[in-house]
Amino acid sequence: MVRISKRQIVVAVGATLLAAIGSARADTPDYVGWAEQFRLVARVETSMRTCENFGYRMGVSSPKEIVSRLVNPAVSAAIRGGIDRKIAQAMLLDAVKTERENQMFVSRHAADGTRTGTDLDAAATTMIDYWAQRCSELADDPFGGRFVIHTSPEAEAAALQHEREMMSRIVSRGSQH
Repeated sequence: MVRISKRQIVVAVGATLLAAIGSARADTPDYVGWAEQFRLVARVETSMRTCENFGYRMGVSSPKEIVSRLVNPAVSAAIRGGIDRKIAQAMLLDAVKTERENQMFVSRHAADGTRTGTDLDAAATTMIDYWAQRCSELADDPFGGRFVIHTSPEAEAAALQHEREMMSRIVSRGSQH
């Protein structure tokens, strides 16, 4: 007769539970990881036009190409990662909607609290710097850089200067009224 101690039983049960949990985890899609990937896709998709104004070249030339080269591959990869098609599409749509809402909020409230033309000019500079940094980060990203592409430092600097001058003229006109 083999004697089994309580400790051996606890260890055996614990090992069995860990094996079961590990197996269940391996079968569970990484929703958090895919949500982050969809947020990156949304940042790229919603930033492309503005980044083009900041001197970057786009890796796609039409809305149809955005869907075929950016959106569809992201959803397909999530499906291969175990996410249901409808859930993957909903996650991506939600990420794009959230990104657009965040951009609208920032745009609408960038000038909150400004009292003078100088304050307004500072708020405008902050917005321009935000977009310049965002576009540069997207272009530097291994994924984002396939869609938001650096041109040359000179072209990007010239576009940034142009955006600053345009904003300065808008701010000057606004503070005169």
